[in-house]
Amino acid sequence: MTFSLNLPGTVSATANLPVQIDYVTDLANDSRCLGLWRLNDEYATFSGSDVTSFSNLKTGGPALASTSYRGVLATDNVIGRRVLACTNADPVQYEVAMDLSGYPGLTLAMGARILNDNSRLMLVNGADVIDIRSAASLGGAPQVRAFLGADFATITTTKDPRRLMKIMVSFDSSNDILFSISGETSVADTTTATIQTSTTFFVGSQNGSLAPEANIDHVAVFAVDMKLAANADLLAIYNQFLSEIYRA
Repeated sequence: MTFSLNLPGTVSATANLPVQIDYVTDLANDSRCLGLWRLNDEYATFSGSDVTSFSNLKTGGPALASTSYRGVLATDNVIGRRVLACTNADPVQYEVAMDLSGYPGLTLAMGARILNDNSRLMLVNGADVIDIRSAASLGGAPQVRAFLGADFATITTTKDPRRLMKIMVSFDSSNDILFSISGETSVADTTTATIQTSTTFFVGSQNGSLAPEANIDHVAVFAVDMKLAANADLLAIYNQFLSEIYRA
C-alpha cells in the first residue's frame, strides 16, 4: 500500500532554520580571543564545594585558577543556573598569567549580577591596573566604573542594579576607554595610562574593602578593541553568544 501526501507551496533546498554557533571554534578559538571562561558546573573543577578552577573554552588556553580565595557555585534565579558566587565576607579571586603586551587594543567582557557596592569584579595588574567596579549606592542610581590607572569611564543607570549586566570595556590603541552595560554606553574617556605591561588577569579581588558581592557567569578577554569596525564580525559572534546563553 502506498500513501501519498501532497503539500501546497514550492519545495526549496535552502535551509532557513537557525544555526547555533560553535562557540569553541568560532569565538573562543578566534585568534583575537585570549580567553573565554564559563563559570558554571560544566567547566568547574572542585575541591569539596570550593571551585579550584574554571577551564578555558579556548583550546589549550589557560584555566582561571585559585589556590586560595576560592568561591563556590550557587543558583542564581535571574541567570537561571549555578554560577560563581562571590561574597565580601569571604573574598573570591581567580587568576591567569596573561601577557597583554603588543596588542593594538584590549576588550574585557563579562556577564554578572552586582549585589553590593564597591565590588571589584575584574582587574589586570602590572605597571597599571585595569579594573571594573561598582561604585555607588545600589539602593539608588548605581554607578559602574571601568578603570585604567587613575582614569575611568562611568555609567550611571536607572535600571534595576541587580539585573544581569552584560559588561564590556574596550581600550583602543590610544588607551581610551569605551564602556557599555547591556546597551547603555559611557562617553569614551581619554586616558594617558598604558595597558601593554600587564601580566596577570584577575576575576574578583582579595581586597577586603573591594572584594565583590556578585554572581558571575562568564568572562572573556580579547586582544583587540571589539568596537572597531574591523572587528565587527567578532563582536557579532560574541553578541549572538550572549543572546543564546542569556535568553529573555
